[in-house]
Amino acid sequence: MLLGYTPFTLMKVCGWYLGNPLGLHYREEEERSVPITHPAFSGVTGHIRALSVLQAKELFEKIGFEAHVRSIGLMPIPDRLGEHLERLMPRRGHFLLIDARKPLAAAPK
Repeated sequence: MLLGYTPFTLMKVCGWYLGNPLGLHYREEEERSVPITHPAFSGVTGHIRALSVLQAKELFEKIGFEAHVRSIGLMPIPDRLGEHLERLMPRRGHFLLIDARKPLAAAPK
């Protein structure tokens, strides 16, 4: 977590192991009984998911978005000091900022 990676026990999101290149099953997929494109697939089993910066970026890219993800708010550090430290630790903040968009489809030739 000090490096901004997802803890091993929280790597599984939507059947994919994301967010920690040091993880044993990193980028592996589980077999699903319901495909991710089906409306019945919620993607979440269990309780609310807290995503790391790297995990959120990989998840959005996995489902076809171009994503820029960063974090802000190094709590409990005061705002002024936190703003300076955010540049040194861009994956350690409490709040995620995600700018994601689907790439435009290429025009047919």
